[in-house]
Amino acid sequence: MYSFEIDPMLSAVAENLSLAWAYVDSDLNYQKVSTKYATSLKLQIEEIEGQPVIQVLGETVTRQLSPYLVRVLKGEEICLDEKVVLNLKTGSLFRDATYLPRVNSDGTVEGFFVFMRDATENNKAIETLRKLHLITANNQPSTTEKIQQILKLGKETFNLPLAIVSHIVDEKYLVQYFDTPNNEVKPFDGFALGETYCIHTLNANGPIGFDHVEKSTIKNHPCYKAFGLESYIGIPLFVSGSRYGTLNFSGPDIHTTPFSENDYELIRLFSQWIGNELTNHIVSEDLARQKMLLESMSQLARIGAWELDLEKDTLYWSSMTKEIHEVPNTFEPNVTTAINFYKEGQSRDNISKAVQLSLEEGIPWNEELQIVTAKGNVIWVAALGQAEFKHGKCVRLFGSFQDIDSKVKADLELKEAKNKAEQAAKSKSDFLANMSHEIRTPMNGVRGMLSALDAEELSSEAASKIAIVKSSTESLLSLINGILDFSKIDAGHLELDNHDIDLKQLFIDFADSMRYSTNAKGLNLKLELDEIIDGRVNADSGRIKQVLNNLVSNAIKFTHQGSITIKASLLVQNDRRILNFTIIDTGIGIPTEKLKSLFNPFTQADSSTTRKYGGTGLGLAIVKQLCQLMKGNVWAESLEGHGSTFRISLNLNAPERLIPLPEIEKKEVGTKLNTRTRLLLVEDNTINQLVAQELLKQLGFTTEVAVNGAVAIKKMNEAKHPFDLIFMDCQMPEMDGYEATKRIRKGEAGNQHKHIKIIALTANAMKGDKEKCINAGMNDYLKKPFIREDLKHKLGQHVAVNSLNQHH
Repeated sequence: MYSFEIDPMLSAVAENLSLAWAYVDSDLNYQKVSTKYATSLKLQIEEIEGQPVIQVLGETVTRQLSPYLVRVLKGEEICLDEKVVLNLKTGSLFRDATYLPRVNSDGTVEGFFVFMRDATENNKAIETLRKLHLITANNQPSTTEKIQQILKLGKETFNLPLAIVSHIVDEKYLVQYFDTPNNEVKPFDGFALGETYCIHTLNANGPIGFDHVEKSTIKNHPCYKAFGLESYIGIPLFVSGSRYGTLNFSGPDIHTTPFSENDYELIRLFSQWIGNELTNHIVSEDLARQKMLLESMSQLARIGAWELDLEKDTLYWSSMTKEIHEVPNTFEPNVTTAINFYKEGQSRDNISKAVQLSLEEGIPWNEELQIVTAKGNVIWVAALGQAEFKHGKCVRLFGSFQDIDSKVKADLELKEAKNKAEQAAKSKSDFLANMSHEIRTPMNGVRGMLSALDAEELSSEAASKIAIVKSSTESLLSLINGILDFSKIDAGHLELDNHDIDLKQLFIDFADSMRYSTNAKGLNLKLELDEIIDGRVNADSGRIKQVLNNLVSNAIKFTHQGSITIKASLLVQNDRRILNFTIIDTGIGIPTEKLKSLFNPFTQADSSTTRKYGGTGLGLAIVKQLCQLMKGNVWAESLEGHGSTFRISLNLNAPERLIPLPEIEKKEVGTKLNTRTRLLLVEDNTINQLVAQELLKQLGFTTEVAVNGAVAIKKMNEAKHPFDLIFMDCQMPEMDGYEATKRIRKGEAGNQHKHIKIIALTANAMKGDKEKCINAGMNDYLKKPFIREDLKHKLGQHVAVNSLNQHH
């Protein structure tokens, strides 16, 4: 027996691919075997090495493998395409296998390698290695770019959103490289090592993972408490033989499956490659060993190799390349036949152009193209190639070739499905926007004129009838707004209008607004805010009030005696503010079997509830969607006949400016207005013209009207005295409000009007509509339907009380 040493690079790659390997000499004696190989045979390494194949595998299996052993000892590379069942002495074994001969310089075969893989293994390791090879084999990107590409690949591999390479100096954890969705960290951000999960990685001195931290031994770790990261996998990173830091991937969600041995193998491989890149260490390999390695991998990943020697005018195809082209192993390709395999048209034109550019300028290529195989099958392939130059002349082209037909066809199907979904979403969005506009326009006439009647002297009987109409109108508007809100949230067209507010004052004001309703039913409304010390946050006060209003209104509706209690607390967590509040009533309660579907749209406890109390069943669905929009949720607890409890948790922003509390309060609009201000109403709808004019008249203003943007610009140019403010409708014939505003800002209505205050007065109330108005050059936005107080509020914001134009 002679001494034999296996190539360490070959061994490392085989291990990382979860391959079992062995080396057998020409006398069919085992010389070297891997741990995985021995384990798969349920033997120890020392029970195999130095022993004859027939003694280890048994006569039955040796006879079963004899045809393959004879061929490989003649110098042929063998890949068993079908799964082979080995009836070993230790039990049956299912395996893929590849046999690679070891050929001496004189052409004799001194032995062979065998690589085996469990037939049930998925190909994630091979696919990841292929992608990693594409990154590391490309010499164009810088080291930093390559590391960023590897981090992105790792995120895809482990399905985690945060990727970091750290540099650990003493007990300080410094962010060196990162790939995160929202730039949660920055280069050289520093943390105490003990406050990161990586302290466990270093202590383990190897890969470590947690798929659900809350249920793990590190649930009390400071990192979990601060950032709530539920999933983590990390490994120490070594550079130049010394510990440099860590490579880690993490995320806020529980990982779908526990991290597997394959995951740990892959992160080891990523760590090794990043360590190699950072040390700029390039391992040289001789061509024979490289070919052996690539061929062994190609059989498992369907990646073939090719090489065009321009000096010898020869073209080499590996066995897998021939297999992909569906030609026999004896096929001898040349440049012309190789090009002609590409499908005529774009694929053939692209590869021809790529080869020419590489020959002339050395530009590498990476193309996804179609070929027509020797058997007439049309398939997609990934063709990679690059050039080698000597003394300014291209002497060699080489690269790889992969069968990606299944992947590309799946991608094309996914793209088609995505296009259909986007088209459906757009149609839904367009319909919703039009519905919102069409409903709000006539509602503006009804609600506006009812508001105008407030200033009229009416008989008690007429006033009572008007009050009934107003109540019905407000109920109808509330119903419409609920349906539109639900539709907008469902279509992804509702966004938050965040600003600095004081939650404590918000709850106090809200409770005051509800006391009339609770007192009318003889209910006691309690407000408990002791756990809110500093209520300053950055949030959408209107949507928080909407959640409160829906829940408390429900509580009032379903509670006939007793009390309704609102409890609230605010938890400070770094730059986040966690608002928790509870609505408790002593009402009729909810049956246990109905709780699960309570937040589904169009759902109430039962049909009798709808008949007795009314409602659409959208209120609680909207509450849940709004809570989720504010990164929170809502839960219900109830016992029929003993009241209900609704718990809400919202994840809000810290205030943008730490200003004194009184400044956060909403400023009251002055009631004294400068009625000598010249107003121009640009509105095409006759009813809305009358509504706006009447309400403005009641506020003391005289208003001129233009039926569209073009008429407005003409009026402004012809006016003897400049206008001070414009109420501008958006959708009008001939020239809409957006175009009119842009032209006014350009000076087409006279320099005296370039900077006039323009307030959008529109029935458009979808996501982005306000921004569209502001981007067109308008100063503010008022949506229809509006009442007199809405106009008064906007005028109070934009019309100075004591500032009069000179012409007045």
